[in-house]
Amino acid sequence: MKATTIAFLVLLLGGCASSDLNPPKQTVVLQKEIYQMSRSQTIDAIRECETSGTRAVPIYGNRLVNGYMTQIILEINCAPSWK
Repeated sequence: MKATTIAFLVLLLGGCASSDLNPPKQTVVLQKEIYQMSRSQTIDAIRECETSGTRAVPIYGNRLVNGYMTQIILEINCAPSWK
């Protein structure tokens, strides 16, 4: 019984090993300029979502301001409401 358990564990863990050690070729696309939504644009976008019966989902980005990373709102998406 003990030998079958050990053999099962060895086969189970051996099945998780990968023989492909080369990672896939990927490229990272970065935008050098990020534009923050103004306060009035953010309020208008949230009101548009609320009047259409959906909820507003903000998309945040990070920006370095005076040596500190801060979150800025890049976009507002409308998603189905939970109600």
